[in-house]
Amino acid sequence: MSRPTRVLAGARGVNKTSWFWPADGAPANGVVLFFGGDSVDAADAPPDVVRLQAPAAQAAAVQTRWPQCAVVCVTPSRHEAGFACFDRFLPATTRAGDPLGTPPAGLPALSQAGSLLEAGRWPAATAGEAEAGAGAPASASPALWPPTRVVGFSKGGTIISQMLAELAAVGQARAGGDAAALAALEGAHPAALRLAASIQSLVYIDSGLNCRGSHCTDPGVAAGVARLGPPPPSLEIHGTARQWGDARRPWLADEAARCARAFEGAGVPVRKEEHPPGAVGAGLASHFRVIDVALAREGGV
Repeated sequence: MSRPTRVLAGARGVNKTSWFWPADGAPANGVVLFFGGDSVDAADAPPDVVRLQAPAAQAAAVQTRWPQCAVVCVTPSRHEAGFACFDRFLPATTRAGDPLGTPPAGLPALSQAGSLLEAGRWPAATAGEAEAGAGAPASASPALWPPTRVVGFSKGGTIISQMLAELAAVGQARAGGDAAALAALEGAHPAALRLAASIQSLVYIDSGLNCRGSHCTDPGVAAGVARLGPPPPSLEIHGTARQWGDARRPWLADEAARCARAFEGAGVPVRKEEHPPGAVGAGLASHFRVIDVALAREGGV
């Protein structure tokens, strides 16, 4: 397609994005947002690591599962010594991009993601329509969007956790007018609620941090997300031994398990899968190869 790389101004600042449309030229019937992880020096990396750091390869993996979706790969706002920092989507982070909690006030992740999509002229069925609509006012965006799926790989899992907290606030506000939940919606970009209503699934792929908080484990958040149904958005949790078997970070496997239990208990459809070395190999390459493997699997919730 023409012009895959687009630097767009969202509600909370500028992000570089890469847009990919269905390979067969047919109209897109939905969109997938892909958030990646830390950068790895190509000079020392196995070939699959180099390949799967590229947005084109990430989009190809996504379109194995959802071939008729447009894919938008979002580049971190900055890199700090290789660490991915999604400052525009998170309320607050450390210098290395680790989240300092996931409060939903103002719906920062939904606001930034939704406004970036609008700035790119989504929903457009084809690349040509997006290009043709480049001068259209943002208010032309329809109230109902086609289905959205959100994938967070490695550090990108922080966006999944933040969006879950924000979706819970939306669900609580819609269900009962909870004062705290209603307050969280104040100041959100109008596209945030359009995006929230369109999200069908969220996918953690080998999410991990050097601190706690790699997965959302809050039963209250799970209950709020469940209120978005019926049916509520589904949740997938994929991992490898590189993360879930890391003796230096034993909380990674524990948090993934607690996340699955919390959301299943609330009535959210959950799929949790550990991909063994036989499927993805070992070492750093396994961490990246799981992108291909997880997204190739049929039967996602």
